[in-house]
Amino acid sequence: MVGQFESKKDTIQVITESAATHIGNIATIITGAVRDVARETGDWLTDVIEMREASQRAQDDERELRVAKDVKPETVSRVGRHVVDLVCPVRLAAGVVDDVPDRADPAE
Repeated sequence: MVGQFESKKDTIQVITESAATHIGNIATIITGAVRDVARETGDWLTDVIEMREASQRAQDDERELRVAKDVKPETVSRVGRHVVDLVCPVRLAAGVVDDVPDRADPAE
């Protein structure tokens, strides 16, 4: 026959094992939830960054098109793949103007 002390010890042991198992399961659930939230937040921020970059590229393209519309073919020359405005050499339109001669001849 099992004594009262050993019976209480067995009860405490079973309760402790059960608590440890349940707390471990809860910790696993919380850890998984934190991981999932971090992953979703990271994916969302990546989307925001990509949209911002796409918006910036679209604005740059629009700016280049506006510059290209202001450029007159007789005042530009091609330098490599770029079109250089000879009136304002700082302004470049990256190959947007198609009717630009390969070299601008100032004598013409």
